[in-house]
Amino acid sequence: YDKVNMPIHELDKQRGTGFPVFDTPDLGSVGMLICYDMVFPEAPRCLALAGADVIFHPTLGGAAIGDAELSLAAFRTRAVENFVYIVVAQRGSGSMIISPQGKVLAEAEGQDSLAIADIDPRGGREGGDALNHQADMRARLFRERSPEAFGILTEREPPILRKAPETIGIADAVRIGAGTLTAGEDRFKAAEALARAGKRDEAVRAFEQLRRDFPHTWIDRVSRERLAQTARLRLRPGQRQTDAQSEKNPAKAETPDARLPEGRTGIAARYQGDEGIERDPAIIFVERFDEGAVEDLAKRWESVQGAETMSLSDDVPEQSTDRRSLLITHVGGQGNGGQLYRRLPPGHEQVYARFYVKFDQDCAAIHHFGTHLGGFNPPTPWPQGGAGTRPSGKGRFTTGVEPNGADWSWDFYTYWQGMHVHGDG
Repeated sequence: YDKVNMPIHELDKQRGTGFPVFDTPDLGSVGMLICYDMVFPEAPRCLALAGADVIFHPTLGGAAIGDAELSLAAFRTRAVENFVYIVVAQRGSGSMIISPQGKVLAEAEGQDSLAIADIDPRGGREGGDALNHQADMRARLFRERSPEAFGILTEREPPILRKAPETIGIADAVRIGAGTLTAGEDRFKAAEALARAGKRDEAVRAFEQLRRDFPHTWIDRVSRERLAQTARLRLRPGQRQTDAQSEKNPAKAETPDARLPEGRTGIAARYQGDEGIERDPAIIFVERFDEGAVEDLAKRWESVQGAETMSLSDDVPEQSTDRRSLLITHVGGQGNGGQLYRRLPPGHEQVYARFYVKFDQDCAAIHHFGTHLGGFNPPTPWPQGGAGTRPSGKGRFTTGVEPNGADWSWDFYTYWQGMHVHGDG
């Protein structure tokens, strides 16, 4: 089997011309679909009509053009509309086994882990309606279809293509795709570095050139966002200095509103005052403390320690769109303070945490404070211990940023397998 359906940037390669099915003694009849093939419902249908009981699907992405939720729905639909098992091996995370009734029997958790389930490849296909139920619904499904009405599926130029004209040729798409997968990301990072350094004019030129060189790609879309952000910064009242002026007088260089230090780049820079940030697909979790009581807040967290020290306050950062903050009041010598803890969904190679914090002016030096991220194996709904001991590398990893010592300097507090412990120097 050779991949049949290809995205436009792969169309310089030789396509496959069919969907073969292979009989095996243990798994019944099996077929395979590679990556983009699954986006086309005709492909698994062809395998099902040829008698496939199981479809194996190695892929970089999902089964639909959209987010992870849509992709999962598409995978389940492909399984139940053909009454086949689908075994998905997805790069990084997302591997799963789906039954002929569209149920997810097993799903891998975390990066490059396994999804394992016991199945009967020749069973699990009960279905029907109130008037006729079948042990294997394929006995009805593929006899009740009307193939004479499906001729448009094989037309090379169906009417829709006249309504949606071609926007790029194959040769250009192949060239742009290859550039995006090689030098494109490095060039985008270089443009972002210019923006972070305050070299706005150079950054603008770099982002504009990226849009010209990589049209219709993620680099084009995100560069457009970066250019819009730069334009908003330029239009801030009273902040119209040029790069040259800023370099001569760094103290007066244009910066975003210091009261909400989102920075010039990154996710938060797209959402003034964080308004609507939770709708960004890259956001895993947002806490706004907008309940009426701490007890309501605790429902989103798996472990709450020192709830008696917590209350909700209307003291929020100026320019924020939020209305509440969490106030933790600690009296020296009484208890260990307060803590909120929860597990994040699996499948992320990198996670960033951002938080706003305000200390009372009379606050003494704090032993430990901050937003800590990490992982425990096995995961638990509460933080695990191990103070002063070096992790093995397979049991836990945690890191945080917190004030340290009497001078309140910000410091990393990290437990990892290469750390030194007290006495190591």
